[in-house]
Amino acid sequence: IYNYGTLSVTSSTLSGNSAGINGGGIYNKGGSVSISSSTISNNTAHYGGGIFNNTGSVSISSSTLSGNSAGTNGGGIVNIGSVSISISSSTLSGNSARRGGGIFNSSSGSVSISSSTL
Repeated sequence: IYNYGTLSVTSSTLSGNSAGINGGGIYNKGGSVSISSSTISNNTAHYGGGIFNNTGSVSISSSTLSGNSAGTNGGGIVNIGSVSISISSSTLSGNSARRGGGIFNSSSGSVSISSSTL
């Protein structure tokens, strides 16, 4: 999914997708993403196997990101730019990458994690 606006993913599964460069499951380009009670698994990309967030906001709750892979950064999630990601009551497991198997957060990004398992 390429998002440039507002995206809500609820009680859904995004699995087995691939992208040549960014965001195997979701590429968020300056938009707003809300993910709840969902699974993002077994997606691949060069950057951000599960989610690639570029200058947008992402909120993840009661969800699972697992088995995603990236050739370089962020098997589960890449967060770049002056952006924020909030993760609550969720699980990130079994994701892989050269840097940041679970999460790759750039120097200007912000990640908040509560009541979750990594």
